[in-house]
Formats: sequence, structure tokens, C-alpha cells
Amino acid sequence: MIASWTENVEGIKKTKSRKLILLIVITSLPFLIGSYAYAATAPDPPTGLSAIAIYPTVVSLSWSPPQHNGSSAITGYKLEWKTPTTAYSDHAPINPGNVTKYNQTGLTTGTTYIYRVYAVNVVGTSNPSPETSAKPTSTSTPPKNIRPNPPTGLIATSNSATQINLSWNPPADNGGYPVTGYRIQYKIDSGSFANLTLNTGTTIPSYSHTGLSSSHTYT
Repeated sequence: MIASWTENVEGIKKTKSRKLILLIVITSLPFLIGSYAYAATAPDPPTGLSAIAIYPTVVSLSWSPPQHNGSSAITGYKLEWKTPTTAYSDHAPINPGNVTKYNQTGLTTGTTYIYRVYAVNVVGTSNPSPETSAKPTSTSTPPKNIRPNPPTGLIATSNSATQINLSWNPPADNGGYPVTGYRIQYKIDSGSFANLTLNTGTTIPSYSHTGLSSSHTYT
């Protein structure tokens, strides 16, 4: 900046000017760190859609959740299918959002079926996944490396001081093969799990553990 002033020397007024540098020192500058909320959007498409003919009239489908859920939890999926000569048809919604497999039954042997799947959240529906296809034939059988889902709803009920009765629900997906038995493990107090039986040898979803001690906790 330019500063000017007047000096009176022996009755003569003189005007002088100098260039001044103004230095401002900021010793404290308060600031605010805020949080930012991103608006939710429709999710990305599911990935890894697979279709396998496991019986002459059944196709087993599975997929992976989308890479991005649109900042909102996935609430379900929508499956569409068609044949090479028909348009896509909607299947009933697949809920909840953690279910990523489905077996389509009642198909025509020897017909090719084409599939795509969508992810759904509270905002909307994703674009479709890439298509995949399967053709059930008279010799279609399940792959031999698909394990069943775990049983659900395990309940342990004390029947007496020395017996605990166990019950559970069969797996929602048997992997394409009928369940032939169940493996049961248990532990005493804070010990390690050990096998109670490697195979119950029956499809009945219950078992009695006997010869126990009332002074221990069994898990």
C-alpha cells in the first residue's frame, strides 16, 4: 500500500510518500469440521451370476451382492428369465437381502433358459447383471462339490440332570442332494468343541445327548 504525509520544515510544507508492506499475522483461526451425509442411490448390479442345471427340470442360481449398495442396505433381489424365443419374465422378488441363491423348478427339459438379476434397496432397483444361461437335460445332476447350507434354529432343552435334547431345522438349501444325516459337536464349559457324532445317519432333525453331569454347562 502507498502512505502519504506532509512535513513542515522551516515553514515549507513537503509532501512525502512511501510504499509500506502490511503484514497481517493470524495467530488463531477457528474452523469447523462438519459431517457430510451422502444421499442414498440405487445399488450397483449384482455380480457373479451363475446358473447350473441340477436336475432335468431344475436350474440352480447364485450370485454375489453388488460392489456398492448405494449407501443403503440391500433389501432383496429381482430375478428375470427368458428363453431364446421369448421376452424376459419377472420372477417373484427374492427377500431378504442376504439371500443370494434360488432354485427355479418346473422347467422344460432341453430348453435353454437365460437369466439376469437386479439388486434392490429402499431407493430403487439396480441395472441388470450380465446374463447367464443354463440348459437342463435328461442327464442333469447336481455338481458333487456343493455342500448344504447349515441347519437353523438349533434348540437345546434339558430333559433331566443327565440328558439334553437337541432339535433344529433342516437346511434351506441342501446343495442339490438330499440330506442323509447330521454331524453334531459339543463342548463342556469353556473347553474346545469335540464330535458328539460324525453322522446321525437319519434325516430326523433331533438328537438326545445322554450321560451328562449336572455340574457342567454344555454347548
